[in-house]
Amino acid sequence: MKFLEKIICLGIFIGSNAQEDNGMQTMSLEQIKNSKPSGLQAKLLSQLNKKKIGLVEKITTEKGKLVIPYSKYILANGLTVIISEDHSDPIVNVNVTYHVGSARETLGRSGFAHFFEHMMFQGSENVADEEHFKIIESAGGRMNGTTNKDRTNYFETVPSNYLETVLWLEADRMGFLLDAVTQEKFEIQRATVKNERGQNYDNKPYGMIWEKSAQTLYPYNHSYSWLTIGYIEDLNRVDVEDLKRFFLRWYAPNNATLVITGDVNTEEAYKMVEQYFSAIPMGPIVTNAPKQMIALEQNFYVSLEDKITMPQLDVVFSGVHAHHPDEAPLDVLLNFIGGDNQSALYQKFVKSKKAVFANAESPCYELAGELDFSIRIKNSTSLKPVYEELMTIINNFDPNTISAQAIQKYINNHEASVLKSLGSVDAKGFKLADYSTFEGNTNFIDQDLQRYKNITQEDLIRVYNQYLKNKKHIVLSTYPLGKKELIVKEDNFIPQLNQNAVESEEYKNLANRKVIDDNITRIKPKVKALKKIDLPIIKTITLSNGIPVNAIYSSETPEINILITLPLGHLNEKTNQSGIGQLLCSWLNESTKNYSSEALTESLALLGSSIVFGIDNENITISINTLDGKLEETIKLLEDKIFNPKFQSLEFDFVKSNLINSLQQQLNNPQYVVRGVFKQKMFESNSPYSLSSSGSIETITNLKESEVKNYYDQFITQLSKSKIFIAGNLQGSKLEKTFQFLENKVKANTTTTPKLQVNTKMKKLNQSIIYFVDKPKAPQSQIYL
Repeated sequence: MKFLEKIICLGIFIGSNAQEDNGMQTMSLEQIKNSKPSGLQAKLLSQLNKKKIGLVEKITTEKGKLVIPYSKYILANGLTVIISEDHSDPIVNVNVTYHVGSARETLGRSGFAHFFEHMMFQGSENVADEEHFKIIESAGGRMNGTTNKDRTNYFETVPSNYLETVLWLEADRMGFLLDAVTQEKFEIQRATVKNERGQNYDNKPYGMIWEKSAQTLYPYNHSYSWLTIGYIEDLNRVDVEDLKRFFLRWYAPNNATLVITGDVNTEEAYKMVEQYFSAIPMGPIVTNAPKQMIALEQNFYVSLEDKITMPQLDVVFSGVHAHHPDEAPLDVLLNFIGGDNQSALYQKFVKSKKAVFANAESPCYELAGELDFSIRIKNSTSLKPVYEELMTIINNFDPNTISAQAIQKYINNHEASVLKSLGSVDAKGFKLADYSTFEGNTNFIDQDLQRYKNITQEDLIRVYNQYLKNKKHIVLSTYPLGKKELIVKEDNFIPQLNQNAVESEEYKNLANRKVIDDNITRIKPKVKALKKIDLPIIKTITLSNGIPVNAIYSSETPEINILITLPLGHLNEKTNQSGIGQLLCSWLNESTKNYSSEALTESLALLGSSIVFGIDNENITISINTLDGKLEETIKLLEDKIFNPKFQSLEFDFVKSNLINSLQQQLNNPQYVVRGVFKQKMFESNSPYSLSSSGSIETITNLKESEVKNYYDQFITQLSKSKIFIAGNLQGSKLEKTFQFLENKVKANTTTTPKLQVNTKMKKLNQSIIYFVDKPKAPQSQIYL
């Protein structure tokens, strides 16, 4: 099936996501029919009254549009079912998205949605504890769940003969969960969530910025004023019954969208869905929450003390909600202000070596959005002049200077990103579920893309004046311990934290929804035989200098991926030069003799391509991604990057300084510290593996330009031992010609890769050893085994 035929766009928005709140009691189909709805819910009830249960929409390909055929069904209990056939691989993705995230929580009762993400993996009435994991992993599949402000989803990708098993698992936790939720499981997961908060927020450098920013930007009672992880105080005060009521309110078929993408027969898959989900009762009616965009009436200044070495400035303006007409032009505008190495912020702060990074982004959520500017300063200096420089850039930015070519560059890059993002059944499942849940038009992907393709300079001027120029904002100064003098301005705002945990009325009188069925949904189905897998044909050619090129031809997507590996990884480095490969790769990602770093970025963006040099323990890697028809031009840029690096001293100082600053910051990360000690104990002191592949502050500081250039010479000779892997739409491409530049410029060599040296003391151990690493005042312990 051709790629453009497989990009799934889904149809009418009907079902639970459009229903109106009309009482909290569980309601039967007849009660729903007899209620008096308004707005979008009427669409669902109209379908129910006309008995349009079952197939409600079938979409086929449409010339000139980004469309994939799909079938959409509605069950009598309100469950939206979307099935898209994709027979390119013998796998299937099942995605169940519930329209509930932290925005559905109430003051003083935060973290419930994320808590339930954990609880839904702890077994249900007919699925034993941890069995969900065991079944999927034994099938060779993968699974997870995620929670954000606006939705919670659960997803599995498995061989297609396991589809029925996955549907049984998902139906069992939708319909038979609560009786399996015990106090013991509740306490275990409460401790787990607390630990997760410590690991990702409290005990992570800069980890509390998001919480402080949300508390300041959004009003006290706004749904986004707390994070998805919730507050420890709220998690401490709730009990298992609170959590059960949260489940009864939100986790029901009429508030869920089930998406199946992959190697399935649509009619057979729908019959399975009916078998396992149709007996699950509807829950309380759910309405879309109203938009809650905010307008700041003054500038708010707040500060945050953290265990860091480099201060950070965050300036946040109010933005727009997702799919707002101004979302797309704001995305484009902020990209030019702080999105890449051509942007104003990069040139002012990063290129001048003042900052480790300086960027701008515009996250948009279901109810509101933000315009975020972040700058992390290299030295422990005052943030006030940084703030003043930033505001000068923002308030004096001239959108008239953004050319039509620059806008087209962004559009090309965005279109390439959209196409590449849909190269797997997993990614398509996510996209389908999101459009169905939030947009109200699941046949939206082409329209979504057109929003960006239609952007003009006038749009950028309008949104700049409306949302940025001289507009009110919040200013967050994050400073190292004991250095409050570095902040922009004394705090003029103290976030209000709720202590009143009164449960909302919507959680009262919720009856447990018992599934009445004929036992078929309680029985684990037998797994069908695995169908024969037609493996892709790998074509291998060998260049005249011995370099093998392994190619897979596929027209499934319009993209082409290339990976070049050469055996010059971290293991090849001398201990006193540890990190030299990382430094070389960073330098190779800069300018060439024919292109500046900025010109390379622009050229690649216009092609919708990327070229990245990286390193692991065993190899230097070159990753190339491009689109059909752009391979030849991309390879020319690759050749220039490999053989014509400019190796400017200024850029060497730049990448070296960035690497040192990164290593300095890692010393505040307990996970990095404990891994470092582990390496030192596990490997001989003269082995590169005793240090990080990024080296140490000492080794990077001592490395000279001449040493890295000499390492580049070794890199060039090792190219003859490289291996090339290429996959994509290669019809008509002559691979020998594509990589001819490597034949002409690379000669064979016989250097060998050194062997790994494990600590001889470790080899002789007949007992376990425990090492303790003291990190004073760390709120968490890290265990590395």
